[in-house]
Amino acid sequence: MSSRLGSRYDAERMIFTWSRIAQANQWHLAPARFGDDSMICVIGAILDVVLAREASSDANERLVRAAAAHGDQRRLQGSDEDRIVDEYRALATALRGRLHVTAPNALTRIDRVMAVAIAMAMQGYHRSDRGPTPTWADQLEANIAASSQSLATLFEPHFVSLAVLLNPVTAAGGA
Repeated sequence: MSSRLGSRYDAERMIFTWSRIAQANQWHLAPARFGDDSMICVIGAILDVVLAREASSDANERLVRAAAAHGDQRRLQGSDEDRIVDEYRALATALRGRLHVTAPNALTRIDRVMAVAIAMAMQGYHRSDRGPTPTWADQLEANIAASSQSLATLFEPHFVSLAVLLNPVTAAGGA
């Protein structure tokens, strides 16, 4: 995880919050059989992208790879697509609640980062449904490039968050 976090407190807190929600919903099944829950890597990758000060293709690549691995793991566990989307919605809720307190500027990036993560989890989930051409590695590289390009726009000066459009006075620090 990125050294930009200063301490691991935010990441640990996020994992704790997600774990509490996940245990209630039993998203991660049979850890002895399937290994550590891949969502832990997804949480770290999401935090790296959301908390970044500038666009990072390395962080974007970690996010894409982690989310695809998460989708693949959930398929092997027998989860359905709806449960994966619910899992990401719960994570987004935990992220918004925590980042609202610790990094309010990062809130503007959550929706797009979560959309990329969900799309890549679905790609990973359906990985074995694909024919042999193009290869999974080629598809993954193409998705990394497309996602990095999409996420890089979050750091462009002209990017305006939905929060600013909906309530410009509050976003500008007004009453």
